[in-house]
Amino acid sequence: MEPLPKFKTEKIFGRNASWAVWNCRPQDVMRVALTEESVGPFSQMLKEFAAKKIAYKIVDEEELRAIAGTDHHEGICLQVRAKKSLGEESIPKVISSNNLIVCMDGVGNPHNFGALVRSAANFGVKTILGDSELPSLSGAGSRVAEGAGEFVELLKVEDIVDALADFKDGGFTVFALDNKGGKSLYETELPQKSLFIMGAEGRGLSSGLKKIAHGIITIPGTGVVDSLNVSVATALVLGEYWRQHGSGKEDRPHGDQNSLRSSSGAHQRVPRRS
Repeated sequence: MEPLPKFKTEKIFGRNASWAVWNCRPQDVMRVALTEESVGPFSQMLKEFAAKKIAYKIVDEEELRAIAGTDHHEGICLQVRAKKSLGEESIPKVISSNNLIVCMDGVGNPHNFGALVRSAANFGVKTILGDSELPSLSGAGSRVAEGAGEFVELLKVEDIVDALADFKDGGFTVFALDNKGGKSLYETELPQKSLFIMGAEGRGLSSGLKKIAHGIITIPGTGVVDSLNVSVATALVLGEYWRQHGSGKEDRPHGDQNSLRSSSGAHQRVPRRS
């Protein structure tokens, strides 16, 4: 591929992740590489590339591996303008337009983060809050998220405690998830406006974030393992919130979003833009 422009770019690979970017922000797609086997599944996208004069290149597996930097490219790699995170100035708007927020404390593994974002999008989370170390979705994370990263904004702040105080003032009930010492998730009434603080596996939550929370909740289990993977724990918490508050159709990003899997469970591309 030709040298990239000087502005920040990122690589997106994986079929669902690529379709999601093309459907949500086609103006950010700069160039594409794909294998011969992917031409058929992406034929409509290639026609639109040609119409918009977006460069694409058909390459063999070895070259695509080198371009994507991984074996797990699923036959396609997009080079796109990097998606921007939200800043502190967005907090008032996020408070007024969201009922459900996830706050991350120290989660840096791209696969964990990608899986977490996928669960967040599935249960209607529009914004994930974190400090300046909150990772952006890497290429690997975007592939694991299966395109869900296009429907979830990342809000990065300098002082997470101050930001949480703003959300509390805005009417959110703040829960910190801990693997012991809290009230069972399944015995806790979760208000409509809820914010959940999730910590990294092993390290857990910082004491300062526990103190600012209205309450500590725990996911009950056998106790055979010390803690759950953070993406699994997040899915369980958000699933319980979803159960308590109904289908939440108003929180879906684009109506009946069926972008992550087909009814049979097989991979399916994101529906075309109207």
